[in-house]
Amino acid sequence: MWLGGLFTLLVVGVTAYLAPELRAMDLTDIAEDRPG
Repeated sequence: MWLGGLFTLLVVGVTAYLAPELRAMDLTDIAEDRPG
């Protein structure tokens, strides 16, 4: 189980490193467009 957690953290870290625009993305515009 701990190996799965470490692998998940590794994938998140690599993704954050390779795609910094994902960290900079602002989702407030999307939330304002939703009805309700």
